[in-house]
Amino acid sequence: MKKLLVLGLCFFIVGCGSDDKESTPEKNPEIHQFQIGSEIFSAYIPSGWRLMPPPKGSEAVLIAYSRNQNFIILQNTAIDRNNIVQEMIKSAQKNFLVWKNLQHEKGSLEWSFTGKTATAEPLRQYEQKVIPLSNDRHFLLGSCAFETARHDGTTCKEMIQRWNIVTKKE
Repeated sequence: MKKLLVLGLCFFIVGCGSDDKESTPEKNPEIHQFQIGSEIFSAYIPSGWRLMPPPKGSEAVLIAYSRNQNFIILQNTAIDRNNIVQEMIKSAQKNFLVWKNLQHEKGSLEWSFTGKTATAEPLRQYEQKVIPLSNDRHFLLGSCAFETARHDGTTCKEMIQRWNIVTKKE
C-alpha cells in the first residue's frame, strides 16, 4: 500500500504546478540544499524548473517540475537494507502497466527504466537513485521522469547524478 502511495504521488506531480516562489540557496540558484537528521543533501535543480512544496503528511522531501518532467525525492523505510535497489525495481515491475528497458549495473545505487501506469498516459523514462541514510532502516529515493516522446533525458540523468550527500553534521 505504501509503495502505491509513493507511485501515486509521483504521477500526481506530473503536470502539477504552484505559484509559490522557488526556494533557492544564496550562492547558486541551481543548487538546492536540504537536511534530514544530521545529513545535508544537495540537489541540482536546473533554471526553468520550479520547486513545489511537498504535500503535508507525505514522504516527499523535494519536488521539482518543468513541463512534462518531474523530479521527486522521497524518504522511505527499507524492508531489507542490503537490497533496497532490488526492492524498488521489483516494486516498479509489479506496479507499472508497461515496464521495460531496465538498465542497472550490479552494485550501483542508480538505475533507469521505461514505463507507464495507465494505458492512456504517455511512455515515460525513469532515472532513479537511492541514498541510504545513517539510520539503519531509512533511505532516500530520487526519481526523475520525462516523457520519452518529448525529451532525451539528459536533464534527468544529470539531476540524479548530481544529487548527493554534502556533509554529515556531528
